[in-house]
Amino acid sequence: MATPRKYLTTEPPALLTEPLTITLDAYALEYLNAYRQARHTYLSSPAGVEPEERGRLSEARRQAAEALAGYLAFSAKQQLGEPEEFG
Repeated sequence: MATPRKYLTTEPPALLTEPLTITLDAYALEYLNAYRQARHTYLSSPAGVEPEERGRLSEARRQAAEALAGYLAFSAKQQLGEPEEFG
């Protein structure tokens, strides 16, 4: 069994106050496309869709948004030269 990684940072990350340019590489485009498709599918689902299906679509949209946000946060951390968060 793998040893769980430990979160090392005791201070929250600095708030970004200046514009930050992040190039969307193949991975970022994949995450962005997944989010856009999941959002469209959720928002365009018919009003009479079963609650379970609506919940599944909502969860897919949430997971895609979380993956995109995580990737962007990781890219910003790297660009700013912030230290590793996990050990």
